[in-house]
Amino acid sequence: MVSLSLGLYQTFRPGSPNKLEWIEGVAILTAVAIATVAQSLNDYQTERQFRKLNKKKEGRNIKVVRGGRPVLISIYDVVVGDILLLEPGDIVPVDVVLAEGHNVRCDESSITGESDSMRKVPADFALESTAPGFPFTGRFDPYILSGSKVEEGVGRGIVTAVGPNSCYGKTLMGNLKAQ
Repeated sequence: MVSLSLGLYQTFRPGSPNKLEWIEGVAILTAVAIATVAQSLNDYQTERQFRKLNKKKEGRNIKVVRGGRPVLISIYDVVVGDILLLEPGDIVPVDVVLAEGHNVRCDESSITGESDSMRKVPADFALESTAPGFPFTGRFDPYILSGSKVEEGVGRGIVTAVGPNSCYGKTLMGNLKAQ
């Protein structure tokens, strides 16, 4: 802008022999405008690709039992009462009570911040272990929180909460309200 202003001043000054001093200022402004537009288009395309990748990442499929058979469905189609099949490597998208399983261990660090993996036991075993006369040690946990990663074992769990009603959903909603 300064270069353009000085160029216009020199061009329209009375008695000025050169009438093309303004061209340098226009050239600088044009170069800045082209660079700004190019950077904006690049940022827009990058943001669009990032959103597409996030949508693909979040839109994964999981195994549930429906009609007595295992079915692969989107995490957005899971409802309370579904039987979720748990395998090592799964990231659980909903809150679950373990109905049956063998040697299930989960990493709940994304929710609880606890770095140790937690052993999960079936709900019926947890209830029997808390019967009168049995010393309660607090180690019998049948709850698998959304956002947990299954590290070991296999099992089946009953979905108890989905979306904003799940533990991870409530955490996200709390973060959104804070913003």
